[in-house]
Amino acid sequence: MFPGRVLYLLAIVLCCVSVTHADDPQVDDVKRITDLAKEAQRLDAEANNSANETLKAIQNSTAAEESADKATREAEKYAHEILELIKRDKGNTAEIEKKKAEGLRIVKETKDVVAKSRDVIKKTKEIKDITVVKGYAAVKESEKLNRLCDEMTKKYSQQKEESTTKLEELQKIKAQCLMYTKKDTKSAGQHAIDVSHDAIGETLSLQLALTTAENAANQLENTIQQLEAAVTTAETEKLQTGQHGKNQVESPIQPQTQGPTVGNPHPNGRSEAGGKHEDNSESSGTAQTNGNQNVNGEENMSEKDQKNERKAQTLNTTALQNPQQPSGGSETVGEQHTQKKDNTEDKRKKRNVKETPSPPPSPDGVNVNTTHAKDVFNNTLFLETMKTKDGSSGSPALLRVPLLLLLLSVLGCIAVC
Repeated sequence: MFPGRVLYLLAIVLCCVSVTHADDPQVDDVKRITDLAKEAQRLDAEANNSANETLKAIQNSTAAEESADKATREAEKYAHEILELIKRDKGNTAEIEKKKAEGLRIVKETKDVVAKSRDVIKKTKEIKDITVVKGYAAVKESEKLNRLCDEMTKKYSQQKEESTTKLEELQKIKAQCLMYTKKDTKSAGQHAIDVSHDAIGETLSLQLALTTAENAANQLENTIQQLEAAVTTAETEKLQTGQHGKNQVESPIQPQTQGPTVGNPHPNGRSEAGGKHEDNSESSGTAQTNGNQNVNGEENMSEKDQKNERKAQTLNTTALQNPQQPSGGSETVGEQHTQKKDNTEDKRKKRNVKETPSPPPSPDGVNVNTTHAKDVFNNTLFLETMKTKDGSSGSPALLRVPLLLLLLSVLGCIAVC
């Protein structure tokens, strides 16, 4: 019985102690507000650290934007200089190679700046996203702590009992609330959010600068290609001009091809009818020599013709003075005279044809020798025809009739006398 009573009393005591502790709300309120304050403090610290990292990322973005702008200006300036060089002097190989190498270096540097700036944008966006999340979490926890502080203050202010425990707990609660209701502590999360918004604006500005720098680099590359094309064109034109001048210097002036001629073979064995080319100097020399020979030949022929004519007149006079001479003899003399005269004239004509100088090639491409030979040939035929018609030159049989008539007339006169 005794042990049972002891256990019964112990159970009653324990129940009373537990009920007393449960009925004390001050201990629970202090614990709640303390835990909440610690969590808000932790979130604020994380948001603050993220905000600082975001600020560094913004500074890196600003520096990258300045580098991109500088590279853009340099690329645009150098592209303009290359265009001016193309217009001014595209034949200066040394300066062109220097400009080309410098332009390629600027293009490489600009593209490197663009690539690094893209990495900066990527990192800034990653840090900004984390900062936004932590900032909003810190703001939410701070607002929750502020609401709890307001509730606790209102609750303990309405109690009428004034006890030492109550006052002590109330002071602790107010201290915690005042700590997290200060302006700087309360705006830690909001500051992180604001910094993340600034990072968004900076990344957009950097992206625009990168696009401009990339376009400037591409434009500079196109300008370098234009420079290379201009250099290639200039070298081609230079080679063509040099080859043309070399051909003009080395190639002699070629006379135009002559057509077929009727003249005699050339003294050097080349036929004039073959249309072979000769130098202007040789043609002029040959023409002068042939001209001199032609003049001398004509003088000699004129003297011979005069002698032959005098001989013919003497023979005719002798024949007229000796009528007793048989007709056969007079006919023989007339035939000899006619044959000599014909041979003399034929030789003179052939010599004139042979000694006709070979004129130099005409600038119009017409063979003057051919024309002259044709004219001489036609004149010869015309003279032969006319002489045959009027009986001045022909076969000896045609001359017998006038001689016989002359002899008969002389004999008739003698007989009458």
